[in-house]
Amino acid sequence: MKVKIKKVYYKRSQHGRNPIHFHAEQPKGVGTNIVAELHIDPILRKKSNKDLRQAMVNHEKDEIKAWGNGCSVHEAHHHARRKEAVLTKTLAKKGNKGFWQEIKRRQQNGKKKGS
Repeated sequence: MKVKIKKVYYKRSQHGRNPIHFHAEQPKGVGTNIVAELHIDPILRKKSNKDLRQAMVNHEKDEIKAWGNGCSVHEAHHHARRKEAVLTKTLAKKGNKGFWQEIKRRQQNGKKKGS
């Protein structure tokens, strides 16, 4: 099974919105090649958020692979959560709110270093 993933960034960042999600299709049925699009918030493009982006993209890739093997979307999410990095595992406990709090904290720390 091959997975082809295309990354698409939102035009504008919207606080409170899910920072990353995917849309995937399996044209030939379960267990065959997957074509997917990752929709990513532009705030994750910044170099200061590279670690966060990489962890979130890996989570989505794991979720897509599990979904492609026949798991439901709910089961695939739980499968990916078990393999998730510590960085995003702590943020996920608070949901989208936790992610945006972390971004705000990082932006404030960046301003203090430059002053």
